[in-house]
Amino acid sequence: MKKLYTLATLLAFSLAAVAQVNVTFQVDMNQQTVSADGVHCAGNWQAAAGLPGDWDPSTAELLDPDMDGVYELTVQLPAGSYEYKFINGNAWGSDEGVPSGCAVNGNRGLTVAATDITTPDVCFATCSPCPAGPIPTFNVVFEVDMSTTCDVDSVDVAGMMNSWSGGDMLTDPDGDGVYSITLAIDSGEVQYKFRRYFNGSANWEGIGNRVYDAVADATVPYTCFNDTVACSNVPAPSDVTFRVDMTNEAPDASGVFVIGDFTAPAWQDGAIQLTPDPNNPGFYETTYNMCPGTFYWKFVNGDPDPNVSVTEVEESFPGGDTSCYVPNGLGGFNRVTTRPDDQPLLLAYVFNTCTTAGMGVEDGLNARSFDVYPNPVNGISMVDLGVQEKFNVAVYDLSGRRVLDFGKCFGQLEIDGSLLDAGVYLLTVARDNGEMAQSRFIVR
Repeated sequence: MKKLYTLATLLAFSLAAVAQVNVTFQVDMNQQTVSADGVHCAGNWQAAAGLPGDWDPSTAELLDPDMDGVYELTVQLPAGSYEYKFINGNAWGSDEGVPSGCAVNGNRGLTVAATDITTPDVCFATCSPCPAGPIPTFNVVFEVDMSTTCDVDSVDVAGMMNSWSGGDMLTDPDGDGVYSITLAIDSGEVQYKFRRYFNGSANWEGIGNRVYDAVADATVPYTCFNDTVACSNVPAPSDVTFRVDMTNEAPDASGVFVIGDFTAPAWQDGAIQLTPDPNNPGFYETTYNMCPGTFYWKFVNGDPDPNVSVTEVEESFPGGDTSCYVPNGLGGFNRVTTRPDDQPLLLAYVFNTCTTAGMGVEDGLNARSFDVYPNPVNGISMVDLGVQEKFNVAVYDLSGRRVLDFGKCFGQLEIDGSLLDAGVYLLTVARDNGEMAQSRFIVR
């Protein structure tokens, strides 16, 4: 009898652990022209609700049977925390931009407990219910400084105002490098990015979404393309050699590649294949004439062309080492490098790590790390340069501006955090031959 009682208790506990509740997603579309493809909801809840997979914009349709303009969908979900967003259609590009006031990682957030729940009755792409009358609109001038940006044929803006489809082209009639456009914008928060066109390809800014709160006719203060501050001078173009150590990997037969925001088209569509080094088995490299001062990039094992049937592996940087990469805003990470000058530059890493890749040179720059400690910086931090030789040492912000220049140094180097604004910086340690190491540190 005792065993039966124990079994019944375990069964009851198991059933409670997988209990599901009714969750109703709803969104008010009265201020929108509803797509002929319907209204959908995508998120990390879909697989738990029995759908084929998460973040699919076409499998979870909301309906409006009473024709009141509020679309709904009820599913069953286990307790937990979820993220989601609505789509006016059935494909990415028609999804809403969730205002920062109610956003969780750029999406809407939902916590499911032990009782049925209905999401707030909000207007599409807002944090609030739809107003009774028309949404006020304002004339807003959007501007961006392209004067130091490489490879620009034209510029447009894509965002919540045009369903992220772009096509609103900016102009620069006075030729000063600052492009602008005036758009009628609904009142409230709007998120957007600029895109540069070169040789027919649209290349997005790599920064997070720009955000502006429209409350009146106004001009948005402009910053540099792909940055949140004014443009600074960049070095003249120079050769950058990308080298990767694949000796701990199984290189794909289709090749090893480097992708980044510096090609046209950018990233996967502009992937550059590296060449095996005949003198160093397992090493691959290529040289590219680099124009941007600061660029974001990563290595890929396998051809990243979406038209090629290869399961490529992009660097994801496991292990928690944050010295050489930054979040890309999409759940992953990219390497970031700032060219200190117009001299040739060597970037050599072990694949999927922040470890610089040496090729047998004892105590070479590629076999060493130059970490700032403590990091984050809250006062004075140190860098151990060693005493064997002098290095060219400087600190850059993520826009590529040199904010500290130590010249040629060796031994223990002090970094005074009081001289820097709070933010993320790159420590650059370089030899005269162009060999360079960079490490990232934070000032609070």
